[in-house]
Amino acid sequence: MNTEEWYDYLNFSKSQKLLIIIILGINVLIKTAPHFLSNTAIQFEYDTQGTAIKAGKQPDMMKIKSMNDTRKGAGHDTTSQIHFATRSKNSSNSSSDRTPEQKRYRLFDFDPNRLPDDSIELLPIPNMAKRNWKKYRSKGGIFRSTESMLKIYGMDSSTFNALRTFIHIHQKKSAFPKTAHTVIKVNSASVKDWQKLKGIGPFYAKNIVQYRSALGGFVQLDQLKEVYRMQDSTFQKILPHLQLDTFHPPFDINEITLQELFRHPYISYKKAKVICQYRKEHGPFNSWSDLSKILILDEHFIHRIKPYFKIQSRQTKINDKGISGL
Repeated sequence: MNTEEWYDYLNFSKSQKLLIIIILGINVLIKTAPHFLSNTAIQFEYDTQGTAIKAGKQPDMMKIKSMNDTRKGAGHDTTSQIHFATRSKNSSNSSSDRTPEQKRYRLFDFDPNRLPDDSIELLPIPNMAKRNWKKYRSKGGIFRSTESMLKIYGMDSSTFNALRTFIHIHQKKSAFPKTAHTVIKVNSASVKDWQKLKGIGPFYAKNIVQYRSALGGFVQLDQLKEVYRMQDSTFQKILPHLQLDTFHPPFDINEITLQELFRHPYISYKKAKVICQYRKEHGPFNSWSDLSKILILDEHFIHRIKPYFKIQSRQTKINDKGISGL
């Protein structure tokens, strides 16, 4: 055989070269596959028709167990089950075999209101629940019962049930003892005084005092229903302990500015602007009948704001100046 014949014999086409590479790749996979499968166990079960009905993974060595059961009756082939199982001696429950991620999470007794943020990370709960837990507390949220933790977005019932026995909420004793015979004067009570009533905590007490300050005072007890987030059930509970005391009108309709007038809960910006414009064009108001001349101010509105504003006529001001000048 000459040189050209040897060259033609040993020369491969592109498709033949590709086929050789594929065959070599399969050879490498076959040789290395046992190394990768040594730490992974797969369980397969086959029914009598030879169809796989289960497949799962177990984290240990591979063990093959074949069982052949001869079925009764002629003409039937034998069936088999192949199991890739684990040895109980090398169970993954051993603490020495745990991964760093498994060792990181653990359960322990905790108070959801006091648990530090870094300790929250140690609990085996979804990351979304951890973030929302921290966010809820940062905004002043308080867990008052074990079940209130279910309100955390991302906390599913199965995770909560696993944590339930470890949750211990310490009930904070109130600094203001609540008694059944407490009487509160609504126009002079402080934030601390309001907290003496059952059902009124720091949140409600602060809202009541802030609303009273913006309003100028309470003319009727029912006005407490206008306080932000005040529920009717809470109002009915504290109503027997409330006493309506008098107050003096804190605002002068002739001296108040547009911004101050608009801040009043009963006065819209449009009406505040009209009142100030009328006062600028016609001079100070001498009586409440002067406000009636403004078309957009009806009798109901005037009657509603009247307790909070005083009107000092020009003659009264002149007399006051004359007396002060003596």
